[in-house]
Amino acid sequence: MLNSSFVLCFTGSKEWDSAAGDIILFESGGVVLDYVSKCRLAYNKESLKNNYFVAFSKAAVNGMIYKEFLVNG
Repeated sequence: MLNSSFVLCFTGSKEWDSAAGDIILFESGGVVLDYVSKCRLAYNKESLKNNYFVAFSKAAVNGMIYKEFLVNG
């Protein structure tokens, strides 16, 4: 079992690769953020390709790494 507070994704992915994990993490209190915009991943875009993204567990949201990511990327 993976026991991590955050996960980085720097490989190419499409919306269908991230959608299920995104909603499961969101519903459990975590969040998946676009690495560029620092907003939640967008879906139903013109391009199905995701930017790189970072997933934070509920425990990591509002923690030091989360806050540092929002400020400095």
